[in-house]
Parts: sequence; C-alpha cells; structure tokens
Amino acid sequence: MTKLKKVFGKPESLSDKPFTYCPGCGHSIIHRLTAEVIDELGVKGRIQA
Repeated sequence: MTKLKKVFGKPESLSDKPFTYCPGCGHSIIHRLTAEVIDELGVKGRIQA
C-alpha cells in the first residue's frame, strides 16, 4: 500500500480566527500568502502584527 504525502496545508503562522473580509476582495489571500512566507523564512517569532 502506498502512503500519501501531505503536500498542502494551512500555514502555521495563520491563526484560527475567521476573516471578516468579503469573499471577493482578496484580502484573505494576502493573509495566507504572508503566513506562508513567514513560515518559509522562519521568522515567526520576529514578526509584529
């Protein structure tokens, strides 16, 4: 049996709080991309929001 590998998931830097933006505005996409970059660079402890 072949094991499945997870290749996509929620960034660790992205909080579980719901976004209050409208679905079409794109702000939530920017939040997700920013969280992905923070995770990739490993700077989560140095970010101020």
